[in-house]
Amino acid sequence: MICSGILIACGPSSADTSSFRPEVKQITQSNQKTIYHLSIEKQYLDFIIDGKKIVEGRLNVPDFSAMKEGDLVYFSDSEGGRAICRVTSIGRYDSFNKMLVSEGVVNMLPQIDPNTNSSEEMVIKGTVIYRSFPGYKEGIKVYGAISFGLHYLGDESELAEIDIVNVNDA
Repeated sequence: MICSGILIACGPSSADTSSFRPEVKQITQSNQKTIYHLSIEKQYLDFIIDGKKIVEGRLNVPDFSAMKEGDLVYFSDSEGGRAICRVTSIGRYDSFNKMLVSEGVVNMLPQIDPNTNSSEEMVIKGTVIYRSFPGYKEGIKVYGAISFGLHYLGDESELAEIDIVNVNDA
């Protein structure tokens, strides 16, 4: 059975959250799951592929309201890197601090070394990183945060059974 879903390119381009509107694109899918297309920095994509980053955190914009376990996330970086992951869990929080404490800093931001930082220092550094992303410092007050557990499946070449159309990076 073929059904339609939503493909999302998410990532604010400025700190002004009033102009933050994720670009929504149509997809065709054969497994009745929504596929979210998200831009990601190369270092984080590499961590996902290496199995070091197992939880992604974003602003909980309205387009994520229907996200559920089993949905797919299609990540792409600015250098052409790609990864597809299955969503294994969902968490919603009113602050980055609460999200990082609940999900584990190392699971979300593996570059923060637990051997040289206390738990408190790790959460502080993680919060600083999230607040440094364009639009996130103010966006957290409006949207809160969402976390989603990731199970890396491969790149798009390994998932030919999913027919993704109109996948142009914003």
